[in-house]
Amino acid sequence: MKGIAASTIVLIGAVITPLNPNIGLLLVLIGMFLNKKSTREKVFNDATAIERMMGKTDLQQ
Repeated sequence: MKGIAASTIVLIGAVITPLNPNIGLLLVLIGMFLNKKSTREKVFNDATAIERMMGKTDLQQ
């Protein structure tokens, strides 16, 4: 849910930027700051990017 809110703020900032660059870019920066990722859970065991793309690996439950 946090990502959706951050994406909305970035989109609004991108629309406002041609009208007022300072406020638009400030909104984009705030949205990017809010979208900062925390520690990610380990979903794949030991698989390369190619193996994950091809579906050759198991997901960790």
